[in-house]
Amino acid sequence: MGKTKEAKPFNRLAVEFQWTPELDEDHIFPKERELITQLRQDYPHISEWTDRLVLYFIFARRHDLEQIKKLMDDNLKMLQEYNLNRRMTADELDPSYKTVPYITYFKNVTDCHDRPIIYADLGLMDPKKNRKHILFPLLWYEQQFLTDNYTIRYLRNGINCVVDMKNMALRNFDMSSEGKATHNAMMGVFPRRARAISVVNGGTFFRIIWSIAKGVAPKKMTKRIVNVPNKEELHKLIPTNRLLASLGGNPNLTFDYFVKEVEIYDRNYNTKEAISAKTRPALRAESEEPVSTSSS
Repeated sequence: MGKTKEAKPFNRLAVEFQWTPELDEDHIFPKERELITQLRQDYPHISEWTDRLVLYFIFARRHDLEQIKKLMDDNLKMLQEYNLNRRMTADELDPSYKTVPYITYFKNVTDCHDRPIIYADLGLMDPKKNRKHILFPLLWYEQQFLTDNYTIRYLRNGINCVVDMKNMALRNFDMSSEGKATHNAMMGVFPRRARAISVVNGGTFFRIIWSIAKGVAPKKMTKRIVNVPNKEELHKLIPTNRLLASLGGNPNLTFDYFVKEVEIYDRNYNTKEAISAKTRPALRAESEEPVSTSSS
């Protein structure tokens, strides 16, 4: 009889780097401490980065120093080109970030596998916004938000991109040469680990796209895409109190609440005053309508 194939950890990190309940949520393993020290020595430009942000790169390349350095080289080159290697506020981003609910995320909102959730409404996607000078700052700000607001326990697991296709149409596709160039430039530049892409309200449109994509997209990527067929399955994946209001979840998890959280986050972390004081008050401390994210 052949050997039984050993199941890999859910987040695909080595067993020695798995968080367990007896550990602090921001626990860093000795080998990870060594990697952080090495990277800080090799890259003076990351001296102001938090350990969580450095670890985000380490997790993205599964503790492989050579691969981590390649990612960091490409990332720092991009940050320098677009003047992004600094604390940013949402007001520096494209105005649509705080006016159009295309991308939404929150503090402490995870799926049933402890992965932070990024919500995307593809029906609101504007192809003209799919440009490097717009998209790259948005993605870097997202990395900044996640690593400041999630403990290392959750950052280890990658993210779950929940994609709503309810109102998506051909108008939302960007087939321009600029769009393709942006997509190609984005690959391998950010430490964003999409461990799952959960499609809701896919319908016929998704089935057509999926039938084409399965034949051309890398198997590694297609394995992560899951069509969530109904509300029951969606609620199994994401507890109701962590689900976006527009998807039948927590009535407080709205785009307006997202904007409020971002403004509080910027005030506490990213303004000149906050940076100079080097204080990081709890994000939830100023929230008027705290959202419960305990398991339902």
